[in-house]
Amino acid sequence: MKNSLGRNVLEGYKPYKSSDDYKNNKRVLAKQKSINNKIEFLDSISKVFDVLNIKEKMTLSFHHHLRNGDYVMNMVSEEILKRDIKNLHYAPSSIFPNNAIISTLIENENIVDIDTNYLNGPVAKTINKGKLKGLLIMNSHGGRPRKIESGELSIDVAFI
Repeated sequence: MKNSLGRNVLEGYKPYKSSDDYKNNKRVLAKQKSINNKIEFLDSISKVFDVLNIKEKMTLSFHHHLRNGDYVMNMVSEEILKRDIKNLHYAPSSIFPNNAIISTLIENENIVDIDTNYLNGPVAKTINKGKLKGLLIMNSHGGRPRKIESGELSIDVAFI
């Protein structure tokens, strides 16, 4: 399949056509997942991993509220490195220079795919060198939430 510029798009991926193409398609929503209203406070990221059973091939999502000062993704990434969990799909809204640990996770194949809106710094350089085993998918600012809402991007655990 080809996009609006005539470039080939990988099978299974929606090509960009125009900024108003969404008007030609019915809105699709993912099936509602079961809701657990239980609130549990844990005193370490290690316990979070144990309770949520974070394992190989999961998709982990992050939001960049503090931009280049956000430490949540780094804290989770350090635990992944410590446990050597492989073949993860990272779905952060953005990746900034302070998230350099992600480069190590890419090189170790802890992270094999990334779906994001924005990235720069050391991680961008690592990916540019061809170190990411799978795909880097760059979305528009609204494209990521649309993919999440429709179920096109299925998230196992979201860290906020």
